[in-house]
Formats: sequence, C-alpha cells, structure tokens
Amino acid sequence: MASFVGRENELRVLAEAAAAGSEGPSAVLILGEPGSGKSRLLDEASARVAERHRLAVRGYEQERAVPLAAAAPLLRALVAAREHGPRLETLLFAAPAGAPLELVRIFEGAHRALSALQPALLTIDDLHWLDEASLALCHYLTRAAVEQDQRLTIYAAARSDAAGTQFVASLGQALPSDRIQEVHLGGLSRD
Repeated sequence: MASFVGRENELRVLAEAAAAGSEGPSAVLILGEPGSGKSRLLDEASARVAERHRLAVRGYEQERAVPLAAAAPLLRALVAAREHGPRLETLLFAAPAGAPLELVRIFEGAHRALSALQPALLTIDDLHWLDEASLALCHYLTRAAVEQDQRLTIYAAARSDAAGTQFVASLGQALPSDRIQEVHLGGLSRD
C-alpha cells in the first residue's frame, strides 16, 4: 500500500478513541463525500491499533437486501472464537432449510463470542450500504458492550447522508457523549 499522507488530526482522534476503548466502549464515525478517503483513513487507523482483535463489517450496494451480508466477515471471525463461537455457528448454519433467521439469538451469540475477544476493534466501512440486519447487529453489539463494560472500539465510515447521521444518533443513545466522536473529511490541502 502507498504511504499515507495527511489526515494527522483525524488519525489522532482515532488513536485517542482506541486508547479510550481499552477502558470501555468508544466510537468514531468518519463522515465524508464519496472519494474523500474514508476507507483509506479507516484502513490506516486500524493498522495503527496494536494488540486488538480486529473485526470488520463492510457494506456493499449490491448486497443491501441480503440479511447479515455486510456482517459476514465479523460473524466468521466470531464463529472461530473458542468460547461461544461454536454456539453461534450452530445458530447461523444448523437451522433447518427455509427456517427464518432468529436474529436476537444470533445477536446475543455474537455478543457472547465477542466478549471473549477483548480488547477488540470493530471497523464498519461503507455504513451507508449496510443491510438492515447487519446494522442492527452493530447496534446490538454496541449496546451490549456498554452494558457489560467491554473493551470495544468502533471505527465506522459513511457518506455524509442520513445513514451516517442516524447511526451517530443511535450510538449517542448507547454510548456516553465523551465516548463518541465524529470526524468530517474535507478535501486535502496541496501541502
């Protein structure tokens, strides 16, 4: 990957959130227009966080109608957790054909598996393309982390639109105000 230039203030905010996440849940939402470098900043900041379990959720426009599609990488990682992972795997893959997903049981299984992987960094990229079930899972994990005082840091990136502001508002209801920050990306200066 090419060297990373600029965004020092934004990287500082993200690093501070990761430090705070070592003591309890914290989150940073990166907002910007398409092409402003949200995903690249998310990748760079994530790479700089040491000694964490790294978990990822990524939205794709084409999979927006598929329940839990965006959360698939997260769920695969949680299924591999020694404690509670096998139970989550059963909930995800052992249901009879045609049976509806039992989302609340899956969400609780994911929370329990995540509790064994602390401290953790959860990155959510292209939040504006998340399917409803994946978005609900991210909210559930955040609320559960607050209730259980888990060591979880969330970095999320979204376009500056309704999805991003709705996510901030809902996280604001779950997290104390000093545990959530917004970073608005503008253009880079020539320097």
